[in-house]
Amino acid sequence: MWFSCLSIHLLLFLFVAGRSLSGEDALRAYSTQSTLIAAEDIAILQFDSRVLSDYWNISARWNRYQSEKWKHSYYYLTQQSTTECKNGRKTLGMPWCKVKAMIVADKVLPRNIQFILYLDSDALITTNYSMSIVLSFITEQLSWNWDEKPVAFNQDGRGYACKQAIRLGYPLCLNSGVILWKRSQRATDILESWWNSSLKPLNSTKYPMNWKKRVSNSISLTHPS
Repeated sequence: MWFSCLSIHLLLFLFVAGRSLSGEDALRAYSTQSTLIAAEDIAILQFDSRVLSDYWNISARWNRYQSEKWKHSYYYLTQQSTTECKNGRKTLGMPWCKVKAMIVADKVLPRNIQFILYLDSDALITTNYSMSIVLSFITEQLSWNWDEKPVAFNQDGRGYACKQAIRLGYPLCLNSGVILWKRSQRATDILESWWNSSLKPLNSTKYPMNWKKRVSNSISLTHPS
């Protein structure tokens, strides 16, 4: 399924016309142009298995405010704290159910919404621009073919977990806390394949070390060292 995905880092660095600009500078330069994606076509989605409180309440309130400010839709999905996360008869760790939440949202959200941006409950939208500007910018600058690669995973910063992945030999590490997809049958298949991988033994789902070479025309934008 991962061959249909695009690996990008939206926040650290963007390349424009052969020269580097910070993310905010690049978006500021682009914001005066017409956008390829309408604000109303975008939904922000969050999920947490816990009662809405504590720090994730701050995240939800802020991201909802940002969504309303820029005329995006906002949805927050949750489940009863006493409910286990299950795929069939198999009990899973609670984080798995965010994948199920994405699948549910993909199926039930109004069809006029073309793009869904999933954010973990500890993630905040920090850019002061509409997501329509952000997505239009990266689509244009990367010549992003949404039909070929409808799902984007965020490239993680080199924190503890990422350092362990690098130590094991992986060239990059992806973070499932920020996921963007353009709704299509291909995107739905990717999400469902991800969910169904929870039923497989861990060793059978471990991605090969040379995954980057095997992804056709993969694109990764990172901050220079």
